[in-house]
Amino acid sequence: MRIAHYSDTPLHRADGVAQVVRLTTQLLRSAGDEVVVVAPSEASTNDFVAGCSAVRSVPFPGLDYRIPIFFSLRKAHSAVDVIHIHTLGPIGLSGIRGAIRSRTPIVITWHTDYVSYEEYYSEIGWAAKIWSILKMSRAKASESQPGTSLVACALLNAMNAADAVIVLSEKSELQLSGMGVGTRVARLPSPVDVKVPLEDEVARLRASLGLRSPAKVVLGVGRLRKEKSWDLLIQAFVQLRKNNPNSHLLLIGEGRHRAELWRSVIGFGLQEHVTILQPVPHHQMGAVFALADVLCHTSDTETQGLVLDEAECLGIPVVVTDPYLTMGGKRILSDKSPDGLADTLHRVISGRTYRPQISADAYNATQRYKSANYIIRLRNLYDQVSRPCSEAVEPPTSID
Repeated sequence: MRIAHYSDTPLHRADGVAQVVRLTTQLLRSAGDEVVVVAPSEASTNDFVAGCSAVRSVPFPGLDYRIPIFFSLRKAHSAVDVIHIHTLGPIGLSGIRGAIRSRTPIVITWHTDYVSYEEYYSEIGWAAKIWSILKMSRAKASESQPGTSLVACALLNAMNAADAVIVLSEKSELQLSGMGVGTRVARLPSPVDVKVPLEDEVARLRASLGLRSPAKVVLGVGRLRKEKSWDLLIQAFVQLRKNNPNSHLLLIGEGRHRAELWRSVIGFGLQEHVTILQPVPHHQMGAVFALADVLCHTSDTETQGLVLDEAECLGIPVVVTDPYLTMGGKRILSDKSPDGLADTLHRVISGRTYRPQISADAYNATQRYKSANYIIRLRNLYDQVSRPCSEAVEPPTSID
């Protein structure tokens, strides 16, 4: 089978979408499929998977991503059996329109909660106006509920243009159902692929950060943006240090909120106890997770939270503030207040919460996200959407 993957995220980035596209490409090729990846290029890097149709792009002031040059984008389309869309920016929308014109089956993965992000990213509203103008439906425009935002209406039309939509969690499945998505929805969490580090790798990382052996490390990983609620974690860390003076907060990520976060750290006098690092190459993240005593995730906008699954694969306990991310009680839920979060973190790193059992339960739950299971289910979905209607067998709504 020949599959094209469309992503507005440059493949060299250390974020969830780029990681999933890279790994999925590798797994599909290992299974004997031919894969073409359409993604933006940057003049400063050649870090693309082989077979990538690198779309020339330019940075846009104030944004975390790049805008494709449309002449280059028009040349990226090629004949394939399935087009898989990972983002709904210019490149993703180009893939949808190309698939509609060529009558190629479309699969969309709902990696990003655009509806929730609208509050934080004004450009999503601009994009929705473009989405509403473009013809992205194989039938008439989908009907939405009265009072539905322009973003939700545009997303509904995009989802209903697909032959199948992949969601990464029950949370996203419920969200799309509430939006009125009528196309087939398959729940298929992204695979977990994290390297188990050597002890000396962890020791070198600890030494490079200047951490003494008694230090308890609270880890946060993700984009440094307001929607991730890093302010809450920093405020909670201030309270945590009152009972845990040896604790250290390690944040890894990049984004527009970085300078503001560091000013907050300085304001609390925590410069010696907080470290903010640029994203770490994925093959080195195992050592980062192993360094931590707990991973804390304060975002309520996640569709899966792949970084949580990766930490749990190495037995690291995870504290979340979003009830949808608790995995049925296998993660530790905190309320969204600085005092409440500080108390939860204190119980974990001091051993008052039964960490070994929580870590074991979460580890066991992540085993279903192994790459072998993922690629079998994904290829099965591709096969289902690419069959002629007369041959198609209606699949279950969840592939989980």
